[in-house]
Amino acid sequence: MKRIIPMSPLSNDPIQPSKQALSIAGLLTTSHLSRSLITRLLLGSTVCVVGVAAYFSYQTVRYAMLENLKQKVVLDVKSSAQTIDQWVALRKSETAAIANAPITRTMNWEAIQPYFQSEYQRLNTFLPYLGIIDPNGKFYNLLKGANNPSLHDRPHFKQGMAGQASVLDPIISRVTGKPVIVFAAPIWSDFTQGRTRQPVGVVNAPVGVDNVTQVVQTLKYGEGSYAFALNSKGEAITHPNTRLMSTLERPAPSLTQSVDPNLAIIAQQMVDRKEGITFTTLDGEQKYVVFLPLKEVNWSVSLVIPHTNIESQLQLLDGIAGIILVLVISLIAVLMYIQTTEQAYLKRSKMLAEAEVTQKTAELQASQLQVIQSEKMASLGNLVAGIAHEINNPIGFLNGSINNTREYVQDLLGHLALYQQHHPHAAAPIQDNADEIDLEFLREDLPQLLNSMQGATDRIKGISTSLRTFSRADKEHTVRANLHDGIDSTLLILKYRLKANEYRPVIAVLQNYGEIPEIPCFPGQLNQVFMNILANAIDMFDEMAQSQSFDALEANPQQITIQTTLLDNQVQISIRDNGKGMAEEIKAKVFDHLFTTKAVGKGTGLGLAIARQIVEEKHGGQIFCTSTLGLGTEFKVNLPLA
Repeated sequence: MKRIIPMSPLSNDPIQPSKQALSIAGLLTTSHLSRSLITRLLLGSTVCVVGVAAYFSYQTVRYAMLENLKQKVVLDVKSSAQTIDQWVALRKSETAAIANAPITRTMNWEAIQPYFQSEYQRLNTFLPYLGIIDPNGKFYNLLKGANNPSLHDRPHFKQGMAGQASVLDPIISRVTGKPVIVFAAPIWSDFTQGRTRQPVGVVNAPVGVDNVTQVVQTLKYGEGSYAFALNSKGEAITHPNTRLMSTLERPAPSLTQSVDPNLAIIAQQMVDRKEGITFTTLDGEQKYVVFLPLKEVNWSVSLVIPHTNIESQLQLLDGIAGIILVLVISLIAVLMYIQTTEQAYLKRSKMLAEAEVTQKTAELQASQLQVIQSEKMASLGNLVAGIAHEINNPIGFLNGSINNTREYVQDLLGHLALYQQHHPHAAAPIQDNADEIDLEFLREDLPQLLNSMQGATDRIKGISTSLRTFSRADKEHTVRANLHDGIDSTLLILKYRLKANEYRPVIAVLQNYGEIPEIPCFPGQLNQVFMNILANAIDMFDEMAQSQSFDALEANPQQITIQTTLLDNQVQISIRDNGKGMAEEIKAKVFDHLFTTKAVGKGTGLGLAIARQIVEEKHGGQIFCTSTLGLGTEFKVNLPLA
């Protein structure tokens, strides 16, 4: 900026300002510096407070989402545990029914054997060692008859003779050498004269552990997860690590004595029949472990999940938090840039003020504020353009990925339909799984979900386009542009201010667009004109809300009407509100430099003055203001077509 030194009309010497003028100029500049510093400090503090609030909000939302995911895992484990409980309860009832059969109470194996054989074939559940144990511990079964080792030392025999049904922890069968689960029920004598019923034997109903193993092994939650079940002693009933399973030569170790202290703690909680989900380190990795007891038998089921399987579902939230962090840092950088720029301009302004009289100093300060306002708008435009550019990249990726996903899903659903067409009678586990996951609903809902995701990405893409439209940098010459796009992008920027708050309802915006052509203009500058007019209207509505009740404002809704019209060789843009209007003396000054009706610190008095300069000097157009006190205000902008 060149230094301006006014010359005396009677000599070639520059006019020297008086000491009083220099003193006043210095005071004015210092005062402005103080106000600018306070403003920046307040704005910087606000950014910091908002950043801290956003961080804690993010942590709260992340914690809630993580808890929801953990509860979903717990429900999956409960579902599998319920399946095992139902299976155990059914075997209990079958064993009790066999023990209570009249033919069983005779304890005559030759008579009982045909009945047991028919039940064995009908139920198709028990092993062929289904049989009875007499009071002396002698074991009769379908496979070997009476040629079996004595079971008088087995706990289920002792409990049965004490009148108690039982389900043993899996044991290694002395007959087969394989792990089995023994369901036992007492065989009661018939009532006799003067005597009560007494246990006369025990039904021994062995079942393989395959059913329990199958249910536990199907319990998964992503890659690397696994499930296991422990008995009442903490020994593994089923576990992916076969070294932890019992064999005939080597009994299974109790996991409560594991060399891994974290595994030992979890195993002890399972033995104590506790339920929960914990985050710990197993096998050298951080994992979530869900454990809960069964209801029908003293066993527990656990699911081990790598922490990434659950927390990976929070990546979108973490990504959004990262973007917000980048935006906050960018905003701080912009504030620092504005501070540096403003200090440089104020320094030059002070040098000019020391060389000028009081009147010239005031004029230069007004010019300086106008430049700063333009710089702020340029910085805001650069920031908005940068944000829009950064949004475009992930949105483009998501858009392409959704299209590919839609094709893949259609292929998979088509393949599934072809499979069902040629294999309409699927195996029971497949059909049960289809019912459990509600396959038909998934087939209908998945394409709709993809369509919803596509709509969301299209919406974000539209927002990005509007941001770029608003922030477009002007060139040295005019370009043809659609004014409707500029108005829409400006409304998008101000959308957050139009929403309802605790003091007033939403501000309605009515857009009555006519058929107008593109005109040669500086789009970015016209967007600034629209921004100033609309922001002033919103400020006025907020001010009205301080003196009127919410119900009163709701009964007479606040609204802004935007209308575009083609008039001969001009385009007219009308922006009208139904607010409180202005008195004639105020309306006459609205385009004056530094004139404002807002409170101190809320307005510079430059917005409409700059708007008139842009419309009239830059575009050769006209801007008018009409207002009626109590009814509202209307601004009309006329722009030439060429």
